[in-house]
Amino acid sequence: MDIQKRRKQSAWSIVKTKAHLEVAVEEAESAGPLTVAKNGAQLAMVVSPDNWDNEPIGNLAEFFGSAMLQEEELIIPPRAGSARDIEW
Repeated sequence: MDIQKRRKQSAWSIVKTKAHLEVAVEEAESAGPLTVAKNGAQLAMVVSPDNWDNEPIGNLAEFFGSAMLQEEELIIPPRAGSARDIEW
């Protein structure tokens, strides 16, 4: 299967990616980031180092500001366990 045909797919399944990891890495290097999905939901990305290094990192506040998340979309569960005891 050539790159052009593979590129038309929106995402690779996790099973296909695991079975053909070397091809997935080559795809990411030559054609750009490759989305990996499980049950239709995006799970991960395979990205070449060149593409990774070119992405602007910014800071966390900028990321959340640009993410346009709705309030219910970002749920941070409370920390499990008790607080650490500190002796003075």
